[in-house]
Amino acid sequence: MFLKNIWSGLSQLDRTEVFSSLASRIDSAGTMFLRVDKQEALKGRIRLEDTDPVKIEVSFRTEPSKHNGFVDNIRRTLEEI
Repeated sequence: MFLKNIWSGLSQLDRTEVFSSLASRIDSAGTMFLRVDKQEALKGRIRLEDTDPVKIEVSFRTEPSKHNGFVDNIRRTLEEI
C-alpha cells in the first residue's frame, strides 16, 4: 500500500526517471531508494529531488546473486501499480 501511494503520486516524468535509473536505486539487499522533495511532500505532492530530500527506502526480498533478475521483477511490480 505504501509503495502504491508513493508510485501513484509521482508524475509520469518522475516514473520514467525511476525506471531508467532503477538498477542504481536498488542495493544488493533488495532495498530501493527514492528521494522526494521535502517541501512538495508537505503540500501533499510527491516529486523526485536530490537536494535536501525526504529519503524513502522500500525493502524487497531478494538473493544477492540474483540482483539483475530482481531489478526486472521490481520493474514489473511498478508497472502493475
